[in-house]
Amino acid sequence: MPPIWAVCEVMSLGLLSRWFTNLKPMTIRRNIAKIYGLDDRVLQSFLRHLSYIRNLCAHHSRLWNRRFTVIMKLPRTKPSDLVADFYPAENRKIYNTLVMLAWMMDRICPDHHWKMRLQDLILRHGIDPKAMGVPDDSVERTIWRSELKTGL
Repeated sequence: MPPIWAVCEVMSLGLLSRWFTNLKPMTIRRNIAKIYGLDDRVLQSFLRHLSYIRNLCAHHSRLWNRRFTVIMKLPRTKPSDLVADFYPAENRKIYNTLVMLAWMMDRICPDHHWKMRLQDLILRHGIDPKAMGVPDDSVERTIWRSELKTGL
């Protein structure tokens, strides 16, 4: 049998999402989620949501002002610094997805500058952050404060 990291490299995002959902025993799921500081149900929900987002992108669907039908479960208590960054009032918009992606990218590759590239893309194309569900106080939210000068 090949090592799991090699198998995951060739899995589709949808298959990875289903694999994580069906992973037994639960302690393994919890340990994987713990690496990212998340509850396993939140990570499971995010993987399903991310698979949905990826499929929208693959079919050239717009994301910036879309109301999603598959939404992710937002963390309620932990990690506390991440919980405060979400905007539950706009849970069907892309903003919360971007928060979770930024959180994951900060853990996986801290020197990625993904947030700066995202902000540049939004500014360059004149995208209205309100249509993305971005709250007015995004510049004060911890997840964006580290690199961005003007908020998302």
